[in-house]
Amino acid sequence: MRIQEISPNTHQGSWTSDLVLSKLWALVELKKIKNKFDTVYILGSWYGNTSILMSLLKKQFSFDHIVNVDLDKEALKKGQNIAKDLDIDKKIEPMSADANKLDYRQLGKDGLVMNLSAVDIKGTAWLENIPKDTLVLIQGRDQVKGGFDSLESLENAYPLSQVFYSGVKRFKDPETDFNAFLIIGKK
Repeated sequence: MRIQEISPNTHQGSWTSDLVLSKLWALVELKKIKNKFDTVYILGSWYGNTSILMSLLKKQFSFDHIVNVDLDKEALKKGQNIAKDLDIDKKIEPMSADANKLDYRQLGKDGLVMNLSAVDIKGTAWLENIPKDTLVLIQGRDQVKGGFDSLESLENAYPLSQVFYSGVKRFKDPETDFNAFLIIGKK
């Protein structure tokens, strides 16, 4: 059975504990692999919460530039205003674009592409367009429409040439328990 995620489609809803904890889990595992980047693309960034977390964790992560990619211009604008209020906006760029049409022109050799919204970004063009050997972090979940049944189903949907981490973690959103799936590797 698939349900719709209950977290409201609002800025406040983007900060529910399940969403924050799943992002923090991804960042903890990422740091074990690599923590210094030139450019980071965050696909389906919504309000840019992951870029805010990475910026606030400045002792844990180093980056030259983050590109928050989302179709929702208002969410991007609100996120950028919050980053500005926190004085962390200078390295964060909002980009209203379709993740499946990116050319990743700002991505350097120490770049990273994060897709923490794999259930919401349809198709595989976003992954196919990433340059070979780029570090990629992908997170999906079950219990939602378009979700994944297992870690294996996420790995099969988005095959990487080399996997450094793959795992499952249980979370609770305001409506139900769910499994989050995470893979980090090279395209």
